[in-house]
Amino acid sequence: MSYDGKQSDDVKLWHTYMHQAKAAATALPGVAASLIPAICDDEAQRLRPEFAKALDATMHAAFALEYRIKRVLEERGLRIRDRSTGLSKLVKIVWLRLAAVERSDGKGKCAEPAEWKALVPTLQRLAKVRNDIAHAN
Repeated sequence: MSYDGKQSDDVKLWHTYMHQAKAAATALPGVAASLIPAICDDEAQRLRPEFAKALDATMHAAFALEYRIKRVLEERGLRIRDRSTGLSKLVKIVWLRLAAVERSDGKGKCAEPAEWKALVPTLQRLAKVRNDIAHAN
């Protein structure tokens, strides 16, 4: 069984993830000495550094946005169901759920900002790219 995929892009993506994990692990006390050389150590077996940074930025932006939406919903007293936790689902439900909640300043119910509809397609694309990266294999 191959864990790194069958297509060369999937293999390089996997090796990039493994290299980043291995690099992070070496910062832990006593770990560096126990690591053995691996195929992911070879830069030619990974994505180019600028692509790896772009992947990281995409993943972090998506997770930060997902976390922020969850926190806003929770702060306003709304429970998050497990099947509503992905970014694409949260983008769909956030204003449906918030519309029934009083604003924190007491000036009525929460309302979707005018620019939200224009942002939704971009946020949905971000969610799709994040899912494609996270589930590449």
